[in-house]
Amino acid sequence: MKLERDRQFGQEAYIYRIHSLDGGLVTSISPRLLQQNQGLASDILNLDFVYPGIPVKRKGTEDTLDDASGDHINGLYKFDRTFTEDEYILLADGFSETGETSLEYWDAENETWADVMGISNTLPDEIPNFNTFADQVVIAFPSYGLFSWNGEEVKEGLGEEKAEVETFFIYENNDLRFIAKEAGKEGNYIRVAIEEPESETSEISITTEGTQEEEDPFIITVTPEWKDVTKHKVMIFLDSPTGGAWEIGDPFTMIEVAYDISSVELKSVLQDLYGDDEIESVEDGTEADEDFIITFATLVNSHLRTDFAGLEGVASPVSEEYQEYEDAEILSTSQEIKDAIEADTEANDKIDVEAIGDGTGKVYRFEESPLTGGYDAVKGAFLEDYRTRLLLAGDPDDPNKLRASHTGDPSLWDPTASGSNAFELYVGPDDGTHVTGILEMGDGGILIGKETSTYALFGYTRENMIVDLIDSRVGVVNHRSMGFVKPYGIFVSWDGIYRYESGQLPEKISLPIQSIFDNEVDHDKLDESSCVTDSRAYILSLPAKEGNSIVLVYYSDQDRWTRWDQPNGVFFTKVKDGFLFSKRDSLEIKKYGIEERTDDGQIFETKMTTIELDAELPERVKYYGELYVIFRTAGELYKVDVSVALDGRDLKEYAKSEIIEGKEDKQKVLMISLGKEARFLEVSIENNEMGKGFYPLSIIYTYRPHGVL
Repeated sequence: MKLERDRQFGQEAYIYRIHSLDGGLVTSISPRLLQQNQGLASDILNLDFVYPGIPVKRKGTEDTLDDASGDHINGLYKFDRTFTEDEYILLADGFSETGETSLEYWDAENETWADVMGISNTLPDEIPNFNTFADQVVIAFPSYGLFSWNGEEVKEGLGEEKAEVETFFIYENNDLRFIAKEAGKEGNYIRVAIEEPESETSEISITTEGTQEEEDPFIITVTPEWKDVTKHKVMIFLDSPTGGAWEIGDPFTMIEVAYDISSVELKSVLQDLYGDDEIESVEDGTEADEDFIITFATLVNSHLRTDFAGLEGVASPVSEEYQEYEDAEILSTSQEIKDAIEADTEANDKIDVEAIGDGTGKVYRFEESPLTGGYDAVKGAFLEDYRTRLLLAGDPDDPNKLRASHTGDPSLWDPTASGSNAFELYVGPDDGTHVTGILEMGDGGILIGKETSTYALFGYTRENMIVDLIDSRVGVVNHRSMGFVKPYGIFVSWDGIYRYESGQLPEKISLPIQSIFDNEVDHDKLDESSCVTDSRAYILSLPAKEGNSIVLVYYSDQDRWTRWDQPNGVFFTKVKDGFLFSKRDSLEIKKYGIEERTDDGQIFETKMTTIELDAELPERVKYYGELYVIFRTAGELYKVDVSVALDGRDLKEYAKSEIIEGKEDKQKVLMISLGKEARFLEVSIENNEMGKGFYPLSIIYTYRPHGVL
């Protein structure tokens, strides 16, 4: 609005209005206070403009849970169990002296922290990551096996499988299953064999050898009870006559031999008939009337015939079974093999044995075979769920590997297991950098950060999942700084803050607040950055050089930044009406919700200072005439002090203890004559009366621009 022409200067004066001091936001690149109705979220009120240039969030938190009992906090997470409709707040409580973490949950009934029971080993003093999956919370410590908790039971060693091998003999009740005692890949370096002994034995023996390494497997050899072959023997009786000839053979071939043939000669005849290898021996009889005993080597000959040649009416020689053939065989049953292995200390330390069936069947020879299917419990630092799978990265032993579980099952991670569709992929080359964080982006895939580069995972099934390079020059400082505000994945890099949209390159969005990032943030602790997303806002807590936190908030739909003083947290978890956070360098746990972060146009309890007001002409000197500060009246009077700083100099008081009174919710205008030349001015308002605040509505000032500097 133009004023009347000034007679002295011959120039028109102008009015500049700043609206909505009770709720508008000041950006770092504009001198205007943006009105609430210009599109910024109404839940970002409670502003205290004590910071020159950018508003600082007023105290908007409340104490909610007891402080942690350790000396630092390693994590905070809310777990909702759908099946029981229970809610659990989990706390990872760190103890530096012992190097341990105590995993606890908030016992609402007793209003105290209680230990999660059932964890078999001490948890390391590390930062865990949490993910709710399949109605349980899955918990990842970088150097501890993945485990889960459903509010009642802990399941440890997720992903681990025991190696095993099973016999498949042809009859029932004689098969065995050999299972490694310890889960893991080392179980695959155990081998088992059942061998036939070289000679008959009446006891089971167990031998072991090897160190259970890939190049020197641990071999368990079982030698069962063994019975040799019982050979088929036939007796020949030559009762009469005392001379002449007789015949021997089978129904197809009969050979005539002399009555007084010797055993040696008879053996030669039979070898010609049956083959050298089939006749083991022909011996003279040792009993009365026994003339010959024929032993067959392998043949069970039931067709041997004897007859006298050309003698009618005379009885034929008699051939009778002397010894029936029996195969060599193992006499030990599967239950007896099981008992023998369990009785051997070294073998029993390595494997468990199960007899399949009732264990009464005799076993057979079993070729030396490895146990297979052993898989180590997976571990890592970062968890995300993606297309009904759980993703895990950050294994310190394999820092470039990204693992995906079987669909819907956080306990199955072996890609080679029967029926498994789990998979493993490597992120980029082994260039000395490692995965620093992963972020689920819905249909945009998974954003994967490394120290100096970014990648993404795309695909729907195991067969078409791929990892693709996004940017080889922009990295991610840590997992906790990554947040998704659709359609952007937002993260902290070493030189600023970036957003990534699927199919695009990462875009640097921190230029409006780059001076804060460069000059006030402690870059030595940049990996302690942490974020939480709230509606369309990305709320980022950065470590400050002077301690505590710098809180910057990015509105993706407005592409604008603002600065708050809360929540100055390190670990965040969303709750129904806001989120909980642990304060930086503190054991306190605070709540930050709708009630804590809005004022609905109510009182400013502390001092406020505007940004540099330059009428959007920062390059020109201006003559500032009058300053009008408009207040809202309250039910009782209050006093305000107004100070002004010109061109960045110290504040100078222009109004002292001015009384603001009148009918409630009406306007009261305080006019201050300035009469000063400057490029910009800053206005500070406060009420020094303890416990009282003030209700600012807007600021108006008049100015006349002079020449460009």
